[in-house]
Amino acid sequence: MSLDSHSAFLGTLESIKVQPNVLLLGDFNYPSINWENYSCTNILAQRFLESINSNAQDQLILTPTRGSNILDLAIINMSDCCSTPTVNPSLVRSYHKLIIMEIYISSTPPTKVTTLKNFSKADFGLRRWLTSRHPCQ
Repeated sequence: MSLDSHSAFLGTLESIKVQPNVLLLGDFNYPSINWENYSCTNILAQRFLESINSNAQDQLILTPTRGSNILDLAIINMSDCCSTPTVNPSLVRSYHKLIIMEIYISSTPPTKVTTLKNFSKADFGLRRWLTSRHPCQ
């Protein structure tokens, strides 16, 4: 990854920190990161770790997903959005393992309020009286 594209990527991470309930999944390809102690030897990986820390984001996957590396990540900005991921053997031909996790979504559909007038209960005599006192001009 070039330095420019890496900087753009970190800018994207910065921009999503203000969004509620973000779960970012993918193959981030930072093999030099030790996720148990948040350390690394690569400068781009170090910038990535610093971005996650400064944006109050967490990375959930702590089991290797390809060989002995954790390349597939789950980055979140809220703690209760999903279950702890499990890493399993792949179901298809892939160098990466299968990650399973539950995502908790609570959604309340918007309630549409419709007001219906019940004209059968209208007092038309009162309406005629009121409109006769204030004629339209």
